[in-house]
Amino acid sequence: MRNKWKFFGLFVLYALILSMIWFRLHAVYIHLPVAIAEWVLDIVAYSGNIVEVAERDGKTFVRFPEYAPDVAYIAMNVVFNTVPFVALVLATPSIKLRFMIMNLIYGLSTLFFLHVLSIISMFFRAATGFIWKDAVYLFFASLLEALAPLILWFIFIGKEIIFPKK
Repeated sequence: MRNKWKFFGLFVLYALILSMIWFRLHAVYIHLPVAIAEWVLDIVAYSGNIVEVAERDGKTFVRFPEYAPDVAYIAMNVVFNTVPFVALVLATPSIKLRFMIMNLIYGLSTLFFLHVLSIISMFFRAATGFIWKDAVYLFFASLLEALAPLILWFIFIGKEIIFPKK
């Protein structure tokens, strides 16, 4: 039981520290998944100024200027799931450094891919307004964005801790 409280305490500590750092860095990071999402959308027949990152009142937004000029999503909401994933990995006890680094790379790469998909689903929701696209957007925004850190931690690291090999 003591190890569980230690894990939880470390997770909260790392999450707080990483949140303060990520609050400053997310505005820089968001440009990369936005660029990839714009490239993908350009391939599938959308052109022009499809996706952009905008600053307003100290907040960073993802916008779709030519297709939905009145719609903007707060960038921090799109990419914040990076913080709990890294905090979970760093707080996990008894893992070797190399194992931790490799799984951080795998997990962060997967999260990056999910960030790109989330931006693409936002575009379709904003640009077309179709109800089925709302469902796709809500799936990525709610389920994947919220649960992805825990699912990835379990897949890459947690199963080794919870179900150790004998």
